[in-house]
Amino acid sequence: MASTTPLPSHTATPPASAKPIRLGIIGLGYRSISGVLIEEIRPAFEKTGGAFEIPAVCDVEPRKQQAAVEKISRFTGKKPETFASYEEMLDHGELDAVYIAGPNDLHAPMAIAALRRGVDVLCEKPVATTLADADAIAAEAHQRIVAFFMQMHYRRKYHRVAELIRSGRIGEPVMTWCTEFRAPFPRWMNWVADRNRSGGALVEKNCHHCDILDLWTGSRPHSVYATGGQKKYATLWGQPSSIVDHAWITFDYENGVKGMIGINFTQSHRHQREFGVAGTEGLIRFDLKDGEKLHITTNNGDTELLDCPGELRGGVFLDFLNCVRSRTEPLVSFEKGRRSLLVPLAAERSIREKRVVLISEIDPRP
Repeated sequence: MASTTPLPSHTATPPASAKPIRLGIIGLGYRSISGVLIEEIRPAFEKTGGAFEIPAVCDVEPRKQQAAVEKISRFTGKKPETFASYEEMLDHGELDAVYIAGPNDLHAPMAIAALRRGVDVLCEKPVATTLADADAIAAEAHQRIVAFFMQMHYRRKYHRVAELIRSGRIGEPVMTWCTEFRAPFPRWMNWVADRNRSGGALVEKNCHHCDILDLWTGSRPHSVYATGGQKKYATLWGQPSSIVDHAWITFDYENGVKGMIGINFTQSHRHQREFGVAGTEGLIRFDLKDGEKLHITTNNGDTELLDCPGELRGGVFLDFLNCVRSRTEPLVSFEKGRRSLLVPLAAERSIREKRVVLISEIDPRP
């Protein structure tokens, strides 16, 4: 897989002599073309002076192909070739790397197809819908770069919390949490309602949150208990739904820290999300309305509002480009992406079976 040598401080601009990286895009839905393309890929193209090209795109729907061609050609000046088959694109696109934004159940076959052709991979989260599929990706990686689009992991504020914990600012961590209240998954993600395709609501959404809590605790989860169900959305977009629309997840880490995640998809008002970690000597918390600011309170009565703006390594996409060029490990390595699946997968099973699930039941790896 990727190199494990110390990671360099990447620069946003590659050497002038470097050939542009040929990037293909698989999956041309709203997330990739109206989200990532505008927020990450286009700014990276402008910032690096065209350090990459997009010679090929793939989707089964012609209207999505056309929309992608129009948007990409506006800022690159070139129209990408379109494909309905990702295998055909990988065989004929002459690509160095690919961004995968297909439904979750296709992450593994798409990534494996790319890796077998010697193409580096940036894949949307979650890594896959099962650990077996995730490990199948790793088995094909060899010397290729494999990265995952977990953008929260690139926000500086989350790493600042980890630094404060390690410094002893709030003593020994005792418990950590995330709560999120939001509208249901949008119509363009209609495949999410099928648990077999998405892995379930908790796999699709909460892998982000688990990744951050793992970062803060510095430990592997040990056991999980979750309760959840359908209170409002037994159907979504006119089709039966097999995913939960609300859940509480509680879990123990091997080092004794307690974790909790609450998720509710029945809201239609403003999106709300809070993170926090409590220690023996203080508390750190923040929510969406705080932007990049952290609230720190210690047991001696001190309070601080700490501003932590910005991204590490220029964000997910710039990091991936630089790792492709330098052959170094992305900030979100395969192992981090894989670990972010452990609690969500155990929680999905816990809800179905109404019991505590040990992580060792779903993952025998130490």
